[in-house]
Amino acid sequence: MKSYRYRSVKRALEEIENGTWYFASREELNDPIEGYVRVYWQGDKPAWAGLFRNYICSLCAIIFHYSLTGEKTYASKPFEEILKDFRNHSMLNNIHQFDSLPLGIALKELRQQFLNNSVVQGFIKFYGENKIKCSAKELHLILTAIHNIAFSACVKKLQIVPQNYIDVMSFAKPFPVEQLQNLDESERKKILELFSDMLADNLEWGLSFNFNIMNDNPKMNLNDKQQLMNLEVQLNYPAIYISQLKELLYPNGYVICFSEQKDNSAMWGNYAQNHTGVCLVYETHESNGKDVISLARGKIELAKVNYSDVTLQKNFFDTLVDRPYNELEYWLTDENGKRSDHLKEKSYYEANTDWRRGYWKEYKEKFFTKLTDWTSEQEYRALFCSREKLNNPIAQTLTYDPSALKGIIFGINTSAEDRIKLIQKIRSASQLSKDFKFYQAEYDDDLQKIIIRGKQYLSINEDRKKQIQEQVMNIGANGA
Repeated sequence: MKSYRYRSVKRALEEIENGTWYFASREELNDPIEGYVRVYWQGDKPAWAGLFRNYICSLCAIIFHYSLTGEKTYASKPFEEILKDFRNHSMLNNIHQFDSLPLGIALKELRQQFLNNSVVQGFIKFYGENKIKCSAKELHLILTAIHNIAFSACVKKLQIVPQNYIDVMSFAKPFPVEQLQNLDESERKKILELFSDMLADNLEWGLSFNFNIMNDNPKMNLNDKQQLMNLEVQLNYPAIYISQLKELLYPNGYVICFSEQKDNSAMWGNYAQNHTGVCLVYETHESNGKDVISLARGKIELAKVNYSDVTLQKNFFDTLVDRPYNELEYWLTDENGKRSDHLKEKSYYEANTDWRRGYWKEYKEKFFTKLTDWTSEQEYRALFCSREKLNNPIAQTLTYDPSALKGIIFGINTSAEDRIKLIQKIRSASQLSKDFKFYQAEYDDDLQKIIIRGKQYLSINEDRKKQIQEQVMNIGANGA
């Protein structure tokens, strides 16, 4: 099967010279809805207790880390880099990872105190006993409503955050969670939204009076950066935490994109710099009924993208199944050791493979489904996964078998200079396929569409090159 990859000239030269592909993370793709899973939370009391326990422990660990960050570690980093790191590592997968350290004792005391809070207990009881289906938006409202309780408890326990941060939180009244029992779904969401928005907006307003925000510049010192991090934790942590919850369910995915079309004008315009770039032609081979291309470390499948406006929907408490079993127990057991109904015995996960097949089928569906708005691209993809968030161009770059590259199509507006550069680069790439071909995209006025014609290049070895040079000289002499 032939697959086509639209590129700028610069990117094409790199791809040919290095023999590598860069696999983009979900955040780097051009549609923010790609890889989207509509996660909801519907569980019993132990499941909800496990969620709130993880929230308070994660929040405390984040405050501890960024408040005690050393001068050598972050003083020289731009704040945006620190913020990116925070947003990618704002949740603990394992709340017991600090048990052997002094922080572990603080976390144990803190989570017991937090889970015994009457407001937190009220949320656990209401959502756990009634098995209410809670959307991401509703969970954000809940976490916002209890965030002041959690933040104040953390900084008082750690005693490493200035008092003025605590003072700003003290104005908030506890959420009247008992009122939820008498409300229908619409009314419940309305009061949650009203209270949470009021709490968040007033917190933001109060902070604006108490702190002088510095611009990110080389003169910003460590204290300035820590102050901004504390503000970020106070104002945005619930939303950041929920985004991390969603990422926990499946490994991180990294994709490279192809098309089955070589004459799509929109693709040439969007991905090949307004037809000034090129389209690289790759060819798969079959392995176990799949279209694959060989890489330096194995084979990778190219599979067709499905176009649908129906997004994958999963219950968080049922989709943690691929985590280590001890992590599942931390998430789905309350402080008294009562297990959630969503937690199966360890033997189930080890012996039963049906859940695993379904899990990986959904994972692939997550990365191979796009909205119908993108149907015209007729896309194929290759995917690899990683439990760790890579954020590293080297780790996201894989070497492909150069013989899979079968040709290059010059765009309608590819300059003569760029065509020559590409020809020279390809001639010097000795590992390319012997049947490599050059093509030219042209617009046909009669057919009113883009056509692709083969270029009439000669196959030049040294003898033939010498012969052509002699012929050219003779033509020049006769003309003179």
